[in-house]
Amino acid sequence: MGQPIEMDRARQVLKSTFGYPNFRQSQEPVLDRLLGKNQSALAIFPTGGGKSLCYQIPGVILPGLTIVISPLLSLMKDQVDVLRRKGVKAASLDSSLDPAEAAAVRNGVRSGDLKILYVAPERLNNEGFIKLLDGITISLLAIDEAHCVSEWGPSFRPEYLKVARFSKEINAERILALTATATRAVEEDICRGFDIALEGVFRIPMYRSNLHISTHVASSLQDKLQKLGPMLRRRTGPAIVYVTLQKQAEQVSSELKKRGVEDCRMYHAGMKTEDRKDVQDWFMSSKAGVVCATIAFAMGIDKNDIRQIHHLMMPKSLENWTQEIGRAGRDGKVSECHLFLCPTDVPVLEGFARADACSLMVLRNWLTEVWTTPVDEDGTVAFNLYQQSKEYDIRQGMLNILFALMELDYGLLRATTPFYEIYKITPKDARAWTRAQADNGKAAVAVRKCWRKTGASYELNMVDISSASGVPRYHLAGVINSWEVDNAITAKPSQVRAQFKMLKPDSELPSTPEQISELALKLAKVIQFREEKELERMKRVIDISTGSKCFAFALAEYFGDQAAIPDGKCDHCSYCKTHTSLDFHPIRKPPSRYTIQAILKACGVRDDSHVLARMAFGISSPRLSQLGMQKHPLFGSCDDCDYEMLLNEFEIECSAAQGKNIGSDQSKKTATKRVAQVTNTTSATKKFKRK
Repeated sequence: MGQPIEMDRARQVLKSTFGYPNFRQSQEPVLDRLLGKNQSALAIFPTGGGKSLCYQIPGVILPGLTIVISPLLSLMKDQVDVLRRKGVKAASLDSSLDPAEAAAVRNGVRSGDLKILYVAPERLNNEGFIKLLDGITISLLAIDEAHCVSEWGPSFRPEYLKVARFSKEINAERILALTATATRAVEEDICRGFDIALEGVFRIPMYRSNLHISTHVASSLQDKLQKLGPMLRRRTGPAIVYVTLQKQAEQVSSELKKRGVEDCRMYHAGMKTEDRKDVQDWFMSSKAGVVCATIAFAMGIDKNDIRQIHHLMMPKSLENWTQEIGRAGRDGKVSECHLFLCPTDVPVLEGFARADACSLMVLRNWLTEVWTTPVDEDGTVAFNLYQQSKEYDIRQGMLNILFALMELDYGLLRATTPFYEIYKITPKDARAWTRAQADNGKAAVAVRKCWRKTGASYELNMVDISSASGVPRYHLAGVINSWEVDNAITAKPSQVRAQFKMLKPDSELPSTPEQISELALKLAKVIQFREEKELERMKRVIDISTGSKCFAFALAEYFGDQAAIPDGKCDHCSYCKTHTSLDFHPIRKPPSRYTIQAILKACGVRDDSHVLARMAFGISSPRLSQLGMQKHPLFGSCDDCDYEMLLNEFEIECSAAQGKNIGSDQSKKTATKRVAQVTNTTSATKKFKRK
């Protein structure tokens, strides 16, 4: 690990490379722990608290490579650009790089020339990346957004659990976990996952006295806009108006302009990349600009003079609320943070919380495909998660979680390098293209024999070519990659397939219907737990924003920082000023029998009550999209009803129909038909397939 490094060296780099005269708050003790004591640390710093310097300075000083795990591609690119301008040899290894650029990054890692490498957590499934690091000294592994490792947090991502395993596999000398928000339970999860001692935890309290929090009740969007307009017109600096949906960003931006807030733009993930960048650049340079945005906006933005943050729609968790208001007033000047509560907002958030629910039948059917699919010659099995999502009505995000649970909790399989099923290649340099056509290697011959000409390009299905020629798929991909590096072609891949290697012998893998049902039940309990936690987080936002406590103190208490407000009051939130709790009680009424019957008549699904309940409540799903039900007038017609009552009503109807679909839905490809074909497969057959 090397000798401890004196903090004078860190102070020198802070000034000479990054241009700052002094460290902020807890930056220095974090760096002393990493450099002076050669030990791991967890930094819980609020938004704008200076987390990035805690790994960038060690990245410059330490002799080996610093790897930064971050889920945000745009943030990675921004930090790499800034570091390069400061003379730091940094790069990101991501899907946006062309083969030549990716090769240059890999060469920089192997030669030791590169000091800081940014990657997404999904990169850890890439076997080539793991091999790249073999023999490389990893002086520091920094994990941004480390709260994603915790099942108690609102942003749990199973890929982050793999980061902990990865840190041990690459023998990282030190670990720095970073997050802006963490309750004490999340903090313990992070420390447990990355073997960080409690004395290595550095926490800056969330409370900032210059943020003045107010909450308001509104009856409708128009009522909100009526209240919001005057607030924005009296602003003394830039403002962000947060909404939940993309269409709301467009609608609110347009409405505000009509109400005299002319310096207003919208931002959401559905916009073109260049349009989003234009809005971001405009806002960064503006003196009083207003952006109506989804939560996709302001991640990684370092603007210290934002004067107002408005949550026009209720945030889904206290973590989101705290992180987003933390973008205001970073210069220490008084800034306003307003939260609007409206009965019509609650169903939207509840819909997000319940969107991943699926029936035991669906889980059994999906698992049956997973555990009866033949294993390839290289010992792997691959699935198109997009197709699985459509076929089994399970969202892709949940499919990723389910595969990760089977990997991490049950040790059944392990994700390996994903691959693209389809390639569209277009000739580029004439001489290089001639060389490619003259390539007589077995893989090259198979590619040329099976490609399909489409205009000036050629389309290849790698799975079909491999099956027809007997050439392993990864050899075929190698040929395409070599042609692209040689400038013979441009390649456009599509339809990614997730790939997994079996970790146990056949005798220990799920093979019988009973074993698959048992596994389905375990996974269903995890899904239910996640749903309950999401609903609980949403309820906490309502409880605190309508409670009889100082809002700043209630938030600090939630994160275990109550000592930051010793008197239990901030004296400037709307509760401290009025000592009056808001009257807000979203009512959930029982569903109308008339509406239930209308939905049953419109949608003939009877093999899954969740599909009908989602339609009634207005929750999108792959199957409802396929059936065209998301555009039906009855979609969302029961969003003011109790969801559990809705589900119960439809369970009764599905049971009465014995799970048999009605009308046009009978002809749809459903998981029920698929399972009828595969559950008859005998254990012996499955074992034969897996040899």
